[in-house]
Amino acid sequence: MITLKYSIWNIKTQPVDEIKRIAGECGCSEFLARLLYNRSFLTKEDIDSFLNDDLSTLSDPFLLTDMQKATERIKEAIESDQKISVYGDYDVDGITSVCILTLYLKSIGANVDYYIPSRLGEGYGVNTNAVIKLATKKTKLIITVDCGITADKEAGIMRSLGIDLIVTDHHKCKETLPNARAVINPKRPNETYPFCDFAGVGVAFKLICALNMSIRNMDKVSAAADALKRFSDLTAIGTIADVMPMRSENRTIVKYGLSHIEKTNNPGLCAFLDKVDAKGKEQGAKLRKINSSFIGYVMAPRINAAGRIGDANRAAELFLCNDKETGVQIANELDMLNRERQQLEGDIFCQAEKIITENDLTKNSALVVAGRNWNSGIIGIVASKLCEKYRKPTVMITFEGDDNVGKGSGRSVDSIDLCTALESSKDHLIQFGGHKLAAGLTIESDKIDAFSKSLCEYVSANSKGDAPSRFDCDFELGLEDLTISNILDMQKLEPFGTDNAQPSFAVSDLEILSMTGVGSNKHIKLMCRKSGVELPVMCFGVSPSDFDYHEGQKIDILCRMEINSYKGTESIQISALDIRAAQNVNNAAQNILQAIKQKEFDKIKGAPNKDDFARLYRYVAGSAKNTFYIEDLAKVQSFGTAGEVIILEVLSELGIWEYAFGNDSTVKIEKINKGIRANLADSLILQALGAVID
Repeated sequence: MITLKYSIWNIKTQPVDEIKRIAGECGCSEFLARLLYNRSFLTKEDIDSFLNDDLSTLSDPFLLTDMQKATERIKEAIESDQKISVYGDYDVDGITSVCILTLYLKSIGANVDYYIPSRLGEGYGVNTNAVIKLATKKTKLIITVDCGITADKEAGIMRSLGIDLIVTDHHKCKETLPNARAVINPKRPNETYPFCDFAGVGVAFKLICALNMSIRNMDKVSAAADALKRFSDLTAIGTIADVMPMRSENRTIVKYGLSHIEKTNNPGLCAFLDKVDAKGKEQGAKLRKINSSFIGYVMAPRINAAGRIGDANRAAELFLCNDKETGVQIANELDMLNRERQQLEGDIFCQAEKIITENDLTKNSALVVAGRNWNSGIIGIVASKLCEKYRKPTVMITFEGDDNVGKGSGRSVDSIDLCTALESSKDHLIQFGGHKLAAGLTIESDKIDAFSKSLCEYVSANSKGDAPSRFDCDFELGLEDLTISNILDMQKLEPFGTDNAQPSFAVSDLEILSMTGVGSNKHIKLMCRKSGVELPVMCFGVSPSDFDYHEGQKIDILCRMEINSYKGTESIQISALDIRAAQNVNNAAQNILQAIKQKEFDKIKGAPNKDDFARLYRYVAGSAKNTFYIEDLAKVQSFGTAGEVIILEVLSELGIWEYAFGNDSTVKIEKINKGIRANLADSLILQALGAVID
């Protein structure tokens, strides 16, 4: 059975006068004005700035602490032909960071290579063995990207080996920063740079801008324009994949990047786009629109698959290769790895669910689930799915073979800062690090129970309880809103992401005409009707066997609206995010019940007859279930919803059954006394209604 994802649908409304003012001042449609209003863009100045990003939004990179020191040391290394190694993480952010900085340094004459550690063999961050390897290759300068902010011990080892360190990172800093030649991190203590929410690749991008200014003598705007032209494609991919806020400099970089991806000159990226069908296969076919969703849900998982179950270096080689043939080969590998990843993910999820059920872990305020020989590159995805399902901070831990030291990956809900929660339990951990909503850790097997208890105590003490799940949508769509031009207006708000959510809407009172399973029954296509207009609605990730609604029933949906291009024809595609039985049906029933309870019988015109009572009673008593849709019972007898409620209440009054309305347009009927014969003439409700019952 499909259940509501969100118990509260917050459908926003906007003041009509304000919307007309915004539309008039900005020369835009009222549809777009409503979306802008919801995002707190209320003045022409703010709206123009938001919709017409330019390079003025990019601040001087030398405002970042230690940027001057970093560029001077890199310039020194290039002039003396010292070996530079770019050291990155194995996720999309780290891989794209490695690639843009490596490509740039090569272009300005640096002697440069790169190093990405193995997720399974080495784990996250800078490690001693890797430093020693790079020392044997005569590296004299290591530049970290998307990692390194906690590498204080490794920085000391580098110094002993005659290697300088420049850290570029965006993760949360600890009390002590690494003793390096430069530490560039917009989140470091007392940082004054005006924007702090870069991805790791965003920090690497700022370093490139600074090197353009320092080594190539460009002014700020020219330096940024050059970097955007050459690297905004990969920078956008890394920023989106790392789920960074889509505002300020991130928005500018990603906006440029999305447009550049479609015409990229990167051979590997071109091959990759072909593989994921971003380009039309027929000659002259329109390029598939590259947006944040496409990168986040199609491209990023395939790039990440290399680091999760293969070798992240292959993904880096994809973006660093010089010919499309090599790119095609690697793109095929990544696609195959992603399919393998999906299978492993499903297997581990089922095993974790079994552990949760058997140990009754759902009673805890946080979930800590441990197993053996789970792929450590997959457990983070599973933790995310469990966190979403149970709405609790979740940590998945895996131990390899008989090893008693395990690797963990955690995900959290908005109300709990996972890094702070792990800090409170640090006595039970070997190490940990990450973000507010995602973190990694290592732990000994005999500390699992103590860690779980400590984490649950922290969450219980800092949680406001199980708040109802809530979804904020922009507004309710009318049939007049369902136009291609409105969707084109909506696209002006792109790129979407954190702090600039993709618009979502409600559509009420849709009648289901038909249901068709698509994609091997992994999805459902509904054909619905409202006010005589037919609308197709896609329900992705819902199989027909799990769909509890039926033809003829009316539903409300939360949805997104997009343009679907197929064989040269464009149409509107509505994708459901959540579904519930139509609330106007429930409201009508509640209004009638309230009138009966308050003895306002003048609000009810007429009453069902004896045959109506008999039909509805036989229908309920003969059913194997005890929960029914209001709309279904309304059709059993001839008096509609009003008749249904009167019959339910009268038979309750006469002791035939007990019933209660649910919040999802259902009614539950139980304790049916089949042996009692009711005399309808004894009903005070029917007498008050003036009903004539023979």
